[in-house]
Amino acid sequence: MSVRAKVGLIALLLCCGLLRCVAAEGEPPRRPETPADLQLTPEEAARSDALSNFAWGVYRQLEGPQEAAAFLKYYEEALRLAPDSDLALEHLVAPLMVERKFDEIVRILTPIADANPSCISIQILLAEALGAQDKPAEARSRLERLMRGQKTWEPALFRELYVAYWREKRDDDVMALLRRTRRRFGDHFVIEHAAALFFNALAQREAKAGGAARKQVGLERQTLAYARRAVVLAADADREEDVESLAALLHDREQWQDLVDLLQAVGTMGELYTPEMALMLATGLDQLGRRAEAMQVLQGVAQPEVMRPDLFPEIARLYATFDQLEMAASFFESSMSAFPRSLPIKLRLGYVLLRLNRAERVLEILPDADEAESRKMPPEVHYLRSHALKELGRLEEAARALGKAEAAALAVGDKNFLSVHFHLYYAALCEDLGYTDRALERARKALELDPTSTDAANFLGYVLADHSRDLPEAEKWIRMAVQADPENFAFLDSLAWVYYRQGQYAPALVEINKALRLSGAEPDPVILDHAGDIHAANGFTLLAEQYWRRALGSGAKATDKVRILEKLRQLSLPAGATASPVAGGEREPLLLPRTGPAS
Repeated sequence: MSVRAKVGLIALLLCCGLLRCVAAEGEPPRRPETPADLQLTPEEAARSDALSNFAWGVYRQLEGPQEAAAFLKYYEEALRLAPDSDLALEHLVAPLMVERKFDEIVRILTPIADANPSCISIQILLAEALGAQDKPAEARSRLERLMRGQKTWEPALFRELYVAYWREKRDDDVMALLRRTRRRFGDHFVIEHAAALFFNALAQREAKAGGAARKQVGLERQTLAYARRAVVLAADADREEDVESLAALLHDREQWQDLVDLLQAVGTMGELYTPEMALMLATGLDQLGRRAEAMQVLQGVAQPEVMRPDLFPEIARLYATFDQLEMAASFFESSMSAFPRSLPIKLRLGYVLLRLNRAERVLEILPDADEAESRKMPPEVHYLRSHALKELGRLEEAARALGKAEAAALAVGDKNFLSVHFHLYYAALCEDLGYTDRALERARKALELDPTSTDAANFLGYVLADHSRDLPEAEKWIRMAVQADPENFAFLDSLAWVYYRQGQYAPALVEINKALRLSGAEPDPVILDHAGDIHAANGFTLLAEQYWRRALGSGAKATDKVRILEKLRQLSLPAGATASPVAGGEREPLLLPRTGPAS
């Protein structure tokens, strides 16, 4: 009879024996008599007894609330008889782990571990229990003895000793372990992965301590070298968490090709490949300019049969990155349904909705709060509300929401939130409301934060020019922006406008034509309006009329339309009936915050 057949027969007999024990109302389990022709080896007999004890332990554990000792004694005997049984070990240790009875674990496992030094699982659990008892030296010593006597490669044992050294900050011992293990067992993913994490931790520790830059660069170089060796050996990986931690390291260091190589290699293995890894792979492919492949990977994850609610936010973020805004909004909405109290998800959805021009929905998911409550909310909530209100034309409310955002940021000392971009958006909103002095004040504040900001310099110069204030200063700021970015059509438009305001019509014409050429087939209506004014000033009235009419058809604001229609009306009057050139009047500055924040 084969061993498998024997064990099957033993299991059947054990079940019958257990039923008889149950009927006997608690009679201790005894191995039923075996048929005379069933010859068992001592090893098979021990395993039979182990199975009997394990079965009785399960029965006792299922009887209901009782002292753990009532069933643990059977699991202990089962493990003593079959020390290689991970199932018996798990059932024995789990209840004690829950109650944090590490001393009991040590008491039970020590004699079994000493009698069976080759049983790695028992040795590791005993070492962990010793560590939990604050006996790291004893745990480490046991693991070191076991490692020295090891003839075959045991990844779990290597990991446990590596972690024991790491926890005690025994850096020299970690490096010695890596060298010895590599020398004895050759290259392996687990070893190279551990080396990469170790040197990455050393590099971060050195950076935090403000150590020598040269040493830090050396540690980072070693980190990537070991990480790349691990990528080559990815087929040896045996745990999802190892692959994910290596992928996270490569992601943080923006090693996109290595990240893609790792995850594509693991993807062919199947059992270790997780949806989280697929999302990281999509990110890596996109960073390498392979967006079509990235989209294909993302669509593979975003299937109903494999989706999990905790993946929705990252799926949505990637769709937003790929400019698939409708899909991004859909997944963020699903995320919000799954996690209705998650403010970060609402904020990310809000940014996407603004890009989709759904301002009303932004206000629904981020309702207003009273003054006291608003100070407790993150400033981003009020900031998004401000943009949504501005998009709906509710400028006064938008300004109040922006004020709440500033107050909330100041209340928690978040200076990073009060950035150049924040002050420029504030300035643009003030300009829309006709608060020119406040707009200039905010623009100057932005320049204080970053004197090299071309957007801030252009905005300040443009507003000064548009209101005919301090035109030499306006020209200085605009020239600074143009010199830094001579192909920026918005900056060239500002330069043309300050020339126009100073009566320098010829150079204004040169710059506005550059701006028109660089702005593409559909220039901003503000630029078209300026082009009409400047061409009219240079005597090109037919061209001026064309530019003004194009501005009307390109989405000019209602107030600008009134002025443009008046200029067209004046063009139709008899010669001499009105003065030329036509005055430009007040205009909105050409600046990105007009359209809402980038997500």
